Amino acid sequence: MIKVKVLAVGSDGGTTDISDVVGEFKIKGASKECARTLDMKIIRDDVDEEYPTFKVGLGDTLDITVIEDDKPSQAIKAVVWEKQASINEISLDIVGYDRSIYLNKNETETQVFNDMTADAVAKKIIGELGLTAGNLAPGLKDTYNCRGMTSYDAIMHAYTKTSRKNGKKYKLVANGDKINVFEASDTVGVVLEELDEPVVGKLLDLSYKESLDDLVNEVKVIEEDEKDEKKEKKSDAESQKRYGAIQKIIKGKKEDIAGIMAGAKKELDVECIGSWDMVTGKSIEVKSDVISGEFYIIDDEHVINDGTHICNLTLSTEFEMDEKEEGQSENKDSDSPGAKGAGKGSANIEKGLAWAQKQLGTPYSQPNRMRPGYFDCSSFAYEFGRQMGVLPDANWAWTTQTIPGNPNVVEVPYSEMKRGDLICNPNKHVEIYLGGGEIIHSTPPSVRYGKVPPAGSGYRVFRFKGA
Repeated sequence: MIKVKVLAVGSDGGTTDISDVVGEFKIKGASKECARTLDMKIIRDDVDEEYPTFKVGLGDTLDITVIEDDKPSQAIKAVVWEKQASINEISLDIVGYDRSIYLNKNETETQVFNDMTADAVAKKIIGELGLTAGNLAPGLKDTYNCRGMTSYDAIMHAYTKTSRKNGKKYKLVANGDKINVFEASDTVGVVLEELDEPVVGKLLDLSYKESLDDLVNEVKVIEEDEKDEKKEKKSDAESQKRYGAIQKIIKGKKEDIAGIMAGAKKELDVECIGSWDMVTGKSIEVKSDVISGEFYIIDDEHVINDGTHICNLTLSTEFEMDEKEEGQSENKDSDSPGAKGAGKGSANIEKGLAWAQKQLGTPYSQPNRMRPGYFDCSSFAYEFGRQMGVLPDANWAWTTQTIPGNPNVVEVPYSEMKRGDLICNPNKHVEIYLGGGEIIHSTPPSVRYGKVPPAGSGYRVFRFKGA
């Protein structure tokens, strides 16, 4: 039987054991989310005088340890970021994030890093925020312009440059008080199998799909050195024979080929008896009559259910690193890398998306949709357009129903969706497209990342005019 111990640490450093008043909780992570999320229910302190009187406040820390077979494992150390209560409910809804959230809420103090490795950049940024660096995967030396970037984006930008050179993928994850960056090849020491015994790794459910959507089996790099053009090429003949040629042409240097090639993609949805080592970014082996192989964890959710640790995992043959490019802010030096060819429209989009990602964790509330500190899905999309400078400041009607007829947007085909577009179901919801199959949206309980809904699901794509 699993036991859960929850310590609440107040701003004064005082610690209270609130294990007895904790109800259901979930811990979640995803490939393009900065911080892991805690969703938890706690019995309100005013319900019964016999319960502890500790009031969980914003900024407090919830330190959760799970004890199984007398072996303790820290599940998460989360900062209380949001709480909601109702007079008709005896529980308090808590949303917390691990300490990586501070990387996403602060811009870098140092903005330009010259001739430094990615791990050295990460260590410096983490230290400047008063956080603690843990294990940081070694990176390659480069120069980084991080003006206008959040601390998280700057760290991932540094590792993106390393990834482009060596083809490796990286994930940032907090473990307790320490911020870590690890290579996506790190493996969970558990095999997921169809077992008879209720032990870690037992498959409870599994489904999968295969797709050629992301296949790239030939890459050509055009190197432009003054007026000379030099071409480098890499191809997978076996893949081309089986699936046909899918080519990508990029401008840059031959080392930029690393990490571009991609095979047929397999994705699995798995429910299993889990361990806390099963986190997004690591790889895990699956042995099943349906499908077997080594897969990356791209989403993870942990739940303690009837004394059993249940994991819901999304697995894939491809790990999409949260790549970050240099910000395209208006004050960027005109001769800085990436500035040439960046038009006003793309600068506006990047400015808006940078703002949107700083809103992660902002509470969802439809009644308070137009009040500072709250969003519903449509007010979040509205403010995104306003931040880009393509919507007026006036507080006029903007809902999922009115977006299709709004004069500031134009509908585009689903197949032509690009970064910064709105994905809208006029009867339900609106989301902002980040690229790479990822969206950001305001949905209960807060602003968070998600996946693009499939074509044919009632969603349509709208693009801001002038963006």
